[in-house]
Amino acid sequence: MYDLDRATRFAPGLDRLAVANDEDGSCRLYNGKSLRQVAVIDLKDDADNVRYDLSSHRFWVGCGEGGPAAIDPANGKLLANVKLDAHPESFQLETKGRRIFVNVPGASRVAVVDRETATVMMTFALTEASANFPMALDEADYRLFIGCRRPPKLLVWDIDTGRTVAALSIVGDTDDRLLLRRSS
Repeated sequence: MYDLDRATRFAPGLDRLAVANDEDGSCRLYNGKSLRQVAVIDLKDDADNVRYDLSSHRFWVGCGEGGPAAIDPANGKLLANVKLDAHPESFQLETKGRRIFVNVPGASRVAVVDRETATVMMTFALTEASANFPMALDEADYRLFIGCRRPPKLLVWDIDTGRTVAALSIVGDTDDRLLLRRSS
């Protein structure tokens, strides 16, 4: 089953809908009113997990062995593709800062990306668990929640230090649909 919640985002004001396709590696942009396709961006492999950055007016899409990739919704141009050690899974954008927190399960780490320069600022290795797929950000309390499958753990990190403040047992096949997001 394809998870449309993670694979689609709308850019308000620009009237663009982004739809990522993990099978062909594309991100397609559609006009929000007519639903006419206006652009296809070839991200090469496994495009998923779309986010919209309200501050810079960019779509960010997890893809292939690189990513996240930044896309200009207005013209459909690929602006940046951040190189990581392995395929990114869930990622979260700060709303009051410039960081993107990216789960990189193939490297057993979380990468912190500067979204203004599209570069990796730092990485934090996972030590308590691996196979880190889902993620949720509680920016107000400086916490990052990381769901891991081996062993099944929910890691709670301080976003400024990358240190674990709690590790709780959870179900074994955790995914983005299982983590709740707190509304601000």
